[in-house]
Amino acid sequence: MAKFILSFIFIFLLISVSLSQAYDNISSGSVAPDFNLMTSDGKEKISLKSFKDKIPVVLLFGSYTSPQFFEESKKMEKIYRNYKHIARFFIVYIEECRPSNCSRPAEYAGHIIDPRNYGERCMTAALFISEGNITIPVIIDNMNNSVKDDYDGWPERALIIGKDGIVAFASHKGQDSFKEGLKETGKWLETYRKIFNRNFDRVACLLR
Repeated sequence: MAKFILSFIFIFLLISVSLSQAYDNISSGSVAPDFNLMTSDGKEKISLKSFKDKIPVVLLFGSYTSPQFFEESKKMEKIYRNYKHIARFFIVYIEECRPSNCSRPAEYAGHIIDPRNYGERCMTAALFISEGNITIPVIIDNMNNSVKDDYDGWPERALIIGKDGIVAFASHKGQDSFKEGLKETGKWLETYRKIFNRNFDRVACLLR
């Protein structure tokens, strides 16, 4: 009986470790973890699975005090304007990267502290939206940071989830990786738009 219990525990630990590694190393081809997060205005809860088999989803992870993320906000907005008719976009607002109370704060955001609760995180996200002129829908990660952890999204990351629920693209981590990730996001969406338009034209011809 003791051997059986030990074997069960060992198998359970192996499964737990493998799942953890799967999320820590999420990349193209991974199954996208589902989530349920509130919008920044608190009016709607967004679930990833609700878009399955309907439309691709672009997730942009970051925070106000992530220099790369803040600097690329105009480029994010441009991509959003160009492709919002063929994909759903969400900024996933996560824990601060370089708040004023850390050892290396972001110079432009000296007034931003690391939020202590969900309300403060929502307030900081609102500042980011206002000062960055953000029109992309923003959803707020919980204080357990579970969505950030599932997608390895800190300090910033771009991902595209296909209609099949599989990660179609995930940016690399490291210096300038988010900037490059946005370029690749734009390329993927442009290719998808061409396919989408061809299929739309084909259907339109059949209906004439």
